[in-house]
Formats: sequence, C-alpha cells, structure tokens
Amino acid sequence: MQDLMNKLTTMLEKHLVPVMNKMANNRYFGAIRDSLIATMGLTIIGSLCLLIATFPFPQSYVEFIAANPELQSILMIPFNLSVSIISVYVAFGIGYYLSESYNLNKLVGGITALFTFLIMAGGINSSYLGAEGMFTAIIAAIFNVEVTRFCVAKNIAIKMPKAVPANIAGGFTALIPCTLSTLMTIVLIYFIGFDVNSILATVLTPIITLAGDSIFTALIYVILATLMWFAGLHPQVLASLLTPAWTIMSVANMNAYAAGMPATHIFVKPFFFTFVFIGGQCGTLALNFIMLKSKSKTHRDLAKLALPAGLFNINEPMLFGLPIVLNPTLIIPALIGQVTTVLTTWLAFASGIVPPMVNPEAALWNLPAPIAAAISTFSWQAVVLLFVNMLIQGLLYIPFYRIVEKDMVAKETAEIETN
Repeated sequence: MQDLMNKLTTMLEKHLVPVMNKMANNRYFGAIRDSLIATMGLTIIGSLCLLIATFPFPQSYVEFIAANPELQSILMIPFNLSVSIISVYVAFGIGYYLSESYNLNKLVGGITALFTFLIMAGGINSSYLGAEGMFTAIIAAIFNVEVTRFCVAKNIAIKMPKAVPANIAGGFTALIPCTLSTLMTIVLIYFIGFDVNSILATVLTPIITLAGDSIFTALIYVILATLMWFAGLHPQVLASLLTPAWTIMSVANMNAYAAGMPATHIFVKPFFFTFVFIGGQCGTLALNFIMLKSKSKTHRDLAKLALPAGLFNINEPMLFGLPIVLNPTLIIPALIGQVTTVLTTWLAFASGIVPPMVNPEAALWNLPAPIAAAISTFSWQAVVLLFVNMLIQGLLYIPFYRIVEKDMVAKETAEIETN
C-alpha cells in the first residue's frame, strides 16, 4: 500500500501539477482569473444586498419588504450596479491585467478594453452587460490588447516629445490602436452584421456547461483535489481553473432569481465549498467532532485546537496535524466521502428536493457551512442536506479513524511506560 501511495504522489508531482500550473499561468487565463477575483468584492456586496432585499422568511419580514417597495428598490441598487453589469468590470480588468503582462500601459489598456466591449455589446443599455456578455467581454478585452501590442511592436503610434508627462503620452500612444480596434469592431458588427454576442453564447455556452456545470467535471475535481492533498500539494490551482465557470454560472443564477426566472446552474462554488468540503477540503469537520471523544489524548487535544478553525472551513491543522496528508489509511474515507457527497448534493439539487442556489456569491468559502447553505438557497432543505452529507462523511471516517486512533493510543501507552 505504501509503495502504491508513493507512486501516486510521484505521478501527481511529475505529470499533473506541471500541466495544471502551465494552464493556470497562461497569460490569457491569468488575466481572466485575476479580473474575476478583482470583482469578488462587488459581487459579494451585490449578493448581500440581494439577500436583504429578497430574504423569504420570516413572513413578517417578507410583508415588511413588500409594504416598502422603495426600500427594496434602494437595496437592489448595489446588486444592479455590480452583478447585473459584471461584464463591464471584467472587461476593464482583463484589459488591465493582460496589458500589464505585456508591459503595456495597464490603465489605458483597461479603459480601451472596456470601450471596445461596450461597442461589441451594443452600448450601455444592452442586455449583454451582465453574465450574458461575459464571453464578449473576454474576447473584446483580449482583441483590444492584442491590437495595441501589435501596434507597439510595429511602432505604429503617435510619438510625443519626452517633455510630455507619461500619463498624457500614454493616452496618445493608445490613440491609433484604440482607433483601429474600434473601426474593426464597428465594421465587423454593424456593417457586416456579425452578431458576436449570440454567436459566442451559442458556441461557448455548451463548452462552459461541459467544463463547469457537469457532474463528471465535479467528480474529477474533487478526486484530483483530494489526491493532491494526500500528496501534500495544495489544489488551489484546480479551483483557479474552474473559477471563471463558477463565476459566470453564479452571476447567471443571481440575475435569473432577481428577474423572477428559475436558476438553472448547480455546480457553482458553494456546491463544493459548502456542501462537500464541510470543514475544509477532504470534509474533515465530522472527523474533528469524532476526535473530540477519541481515546487518544493527542487526538483530543488536536481536535479542540482545530475545531474553531474547522467551523470556518480552515482545516490545515487536521490535514497536516493528524495527518491526512500522506496518510494511506485516512485518504480512503476522505476520497470516498468527497465523491459520495458530490453525488448526494447533485441528486438533491437536480431532483428539486433542495431549491437551487439563487445567491451563491453570498456563501463565502469560510462562512460556517449551515449559514452558507441557508443564504445561498434561501431554504432549510439545504441545511438538512448539509448535515446529511456531514453524517455520511463521519460514518465513512469512523472505521478508518479507529485504526489510526489505535496506533496513537499504543504509542502514548508506550511513552508512559517508558517514562
């Protein structure tokens, strides 16, 4: 068994991690990821305002909001100026970070990328300023920056005297590239009639569905994440690769809910970080509670120290202190537990037993799971699902933990006898 685990660790370090790092460090993907991360504060504020404006219980609160439509309208303003026009911020962010990676003027890159996107999207009043236009924002920003990079490389720019301040000179330097990208965009969309928005949505929506909104992708993600933890490798790179899909689907769910439409996406971020990674990745909160009554004093002490952090989904004390990392005994229930709870969570949402996650951005990864489950779905059913998943993970951990516990008790007994 130990030889097998060593081979698995070596394989992950040699083959998987370099590929994942290469993908995560791709210039375009990095700009998209960093832009989406930069909008996190806005989406959190917007989701919290949506939560306050539409919270469905108690009935007295619902009636109060219904009797004060002006208050509800005010509460919805931050949502409408954040989540509902998220692609505006993303376009600027991608232009900014991609320009930075090319050592171009990043502020000008962000502004001109936003300008190009607004032209592609059809203007300020367009319906493509929200999640529907995310792909357009990505394409517009990349296109604009690449035109700028081409012009700079070919020395196609208005040259200003050295005495002119850099911020002013930068604006003139960007004038020709911005004019070119603007003309090309206008000709392509408004004269040739190339509907970039609908084409991107038609072509890329199935790709996003395959990439992020799929039970198979979810299973692959949790399996790889668990195996990477076993090897002592942080799987953040995997989450980074899926973050664009999670964000697009989260925003789509929230916009649908705000418009009175059904939310259709299941595999948004809280699916994993609330309902599967309970107490942190590998689902260790149930094990933490089990260890509070352990026969091993060492494990009891560890459980007491780890529990406060575990309640907020921070479980490095368990992963490295117990440990689960490089532990062939405990990685088995960790892996089975993650796969099982992915399936139970998917079935619960897909069947309609648990209402959809209409406000997923409000469920921060380090929010205690019961709270995150309730506010992401506005339902008590989600909290029940959470405890069912936690029970499953605990039952799977118990027989394997008893083996580890027995060994630790034997060591503690031997130390006492030696002393």
